[in-house]
Amino acid sequence: SLVAGCIGIIVRRKDFEASEEIESLTSKNAAYYFNNVLMIASAAILAYLTISSALPSWLPFGGKSLSGGTYDAIARPLGILYCFIMAVCPLLVWGRTEGKEFRSRIKWPAIFAVAIFAGFLTIFVTQLYPIYNTTIAAGGVAASNLSADGPAWYYNGLAVVALMVAAAILCNTIYLFVKGVSARRKNKGESIPLALFNIFKKSNVQSGGYVAHLGIAIILVGLIGSSMYVSETAVNIEDEVGVTITNEHYVLEYQGLESTMLENGNQIDTATFIVYDDKGNELGELKPNLQYVMTTNQQKLNAAVISEPLRDLFVVYQGITTDGMLSMDVKVNPLISWVWTGFALLMVGIAIALIPTKKKPRLDGQQADTE
Repeated sequence: SLVAGCIGIIVRRKDFEASEEIESLTSKNAAYYFNNVLMIASAAILAYLTISSALPSWLPFGGKSLSGGTYDAIARPLGILYCFIMAVCPLLVWGRTEGKEFRSRIKWPAIFAVAIFAGFLTIFVTQLYPIYNTTIAAGGVAASNLSADGPAWYYNGLAVVALMVAAAILCNTIYLFVKGVSARRKNKGESIPLALFNIFKKSNVQSGGYVAHLGIAIILVGLIGSSMYVSETAVNIEDEVGVTITNEHYVLEYQGLESTMLENGNQIDTATFIVYDDKGNELGELKPNLQYVMTTNQQKLNAAVISEPLRDLFVVYQGITTDGMLSMDVKVNPLISWVWTGFALLMVGIAIALIPTKKKPRLDGQQADTE
């Protein structure tokens, strides 16, 4: 892939020749340039860390097997910086962005971003930060993983900054759509739906890019919760109806274990739980199961999931211990649905940008209107 990429650059080298120099650091030109440099640097660091265990020990990280936390410690700040540049870039102009012009462009997006950030901060304070404190206080493997990522002020501060950046991307992008619709209503007399439709129709590449930006902002929020504030409880319970498991916002009441023999000789053991929230409201029934594959003498764990807008509850039944207890793994994964929603929006944006457009033919040697 590296050789193919280099050949492609050589063959198309004239297409990559810059027609203009970067006039100012406060311009779209500079923002695109810095993001490209940041991605190249990130790729180089990732490649180096990936092969570091095979390198001589006198090199940094040489001869060492690195944990996932090492990659997270590098990826998180770099990813937030990349998204910050993405948030600011659409508000800049080509060439040079004057201070007065930038303040005019950022005024309304900044006001709305503060409001959105306040909502994100509420989610952080009520849903995410308590998980961090609870996990640290409980000790164990999960607490060690969290502590290894740095002091609490840095770990949680990084999450807050990322939420701020996500709010900025959301508001800046929505503002650009609103501004475009407003301009078409004023100049063309179009209704709001028609103006929005024409924006996507006539500028599908730019509009698709903005939709992708919205997806990235939602993904960023989802990743903060689903990668930094996961709560996991491994517990053994007695095989008695009515036994409960408590984890964060949920109470799981055990209803019994059922074994089913399939025609192919495999056996499925299913544990049934009724799930309640912390207010006592019943949310539904979960049936995680463990399948014994007789032909390969292996086990297959099938998790049961309850999905909510702010979190997903995963329950895994891992079998019976030597002393007759049921081994359960209960995990609360905050904001994971936001990742899937943002990813879907990202794909929609890419699809919109890839829609081929037809250009009007030139008439009498004149350039046709491409509006």
